[in-house]
Amino acid sequence: MVIRKKIPNYWLILPFTYLIFFPFGQLTRVQLDVAGQIFAIYPTDILAGLTLVPLALNIRKLFPKEITALRAFLVAALFSLIFSLAFFPPQEILIGTFYFFRLVFYISFFVFLWRLVKLGVYPKEKVINSLIAVGTFVGLFGWAQYLFYPDLRALKEFGWDDHLYRLVSTFLDPAFTGIILVLALILVFSKISSRKSPLLVGLSGFLLFSIAFTYSRSSFLAILFAGLTASLLGYSKKIIWIPILIFFLGLFFLPRPAGEGVRLERLNSVILKTGDYKESLQIIRHSPLFGVGFNNLCVAKMRFFGGTLGLSHSCGGTDNSFLFVVATTGLVGLVFFIDLVIKIIRNTSRDEYGRIFLVSLTALFVHGMFTNTLFYAWVMGWLVHLLAISRRS
Repeated sequence: MVIRKKIPNYWLILPFTYLIFFPFGQLTRVQLDVAGQIFAIYPTDILAGLTLVPLALNIRKLFPKEITALRAFLVAALFSLIFSLAFFPPQEILIGTFYFFRLVFYISFFVFLWRLVKLGVYPKEKVINSLIAVGTFVGLFGWAQYLFYPDLRALKEFGWDDHLYRLVSTFLDPAFTGIILVLALILVFSKISSRKSPLLVGLSGFLLFSIAFTYSRSSFLAILFAGLTASLLGYSKKIIWIPILIFFLGLFFLPRPAGEGVRLERLNSVILKTGDYKESLQIIRHSPLFGVGFNNLCVAKMRFFGGTLGLSHSCGGTDNSFLFVVATTGLVGLVFFIDLVIKIIRNTSRDEYGRIFLVSLTALFVHGMFTNTLFYAWVMGWLVHLLAISRRS
């Protein structure tokens, strides 16, 4: 095939290897100390970054329509990072620089996957099946964790949240595990709508059951709004709403062992998120036009609110993806981000793959109102796969 002349065979291993590492999540974490700050890098990030090589070798060949908007947002993010030197010394923006390169890596990964799909090397259905397999393994690993290591309070010493009797899987976070499972569930429902099989029905039940045990309310809302979007886009209401209704009724019967996290009516997390929103708004007020730099949130929090960062793994994010964009890249970055989203939606195909993407994007936007979902590395990895298969010809 023509593509094999443009991209050597060994580059075709990249997407496959990426998906193998994906479900291992934080277990593959390599932690670096950069100028006294903690930065984590993962094999999945490296694999995404390696796609820059074949793209550089074919710099003038085949780019999706969204590339201009993607470049514009990247320029805004880079400018915000450079502009942040006005109030941070160079050594303090090193972590932000790493985050910027991670964003570049995943945009490169999207273009690489899009080329493979467009030129017929990576069939769309194979992408869907691979993602379903990945989501299934995330669920299986989650149950292994829930059954054999339900008490994660000891991990608080190492900067993780102290979850108890919640399914957190290899991501060590119920909200992020929940959204990955929701995204996998959307793919399974899509397949059921065209081909009902006992295996797919059983798999959808497994994923719903797994999501329930994350006790992640943002993931529950993501399911609800994904169902609404799917109904509007023409999916069978019976296939969508019967299992979702059963799911929400089943939440009343979830076990409630010790711990605040398993109480669905808990208010502690609401109070914490409200405090995080207030901090984000204070950071935005400091530099509303260009932000504090992508992604300098850790040093910004330390500078503006005092204290030390310690081992916290959450200081580089906010509890709202859209506040994250404004805080790091400013209102200028937000304008380019909105323009990017609009162009992506406009260029989404009107076939099954386009519908899958739009339903998934709805789930991500809803979930992103409560955590930094859109810029979570594994979510970006999942999203670029869906982007690659859902672009118009």
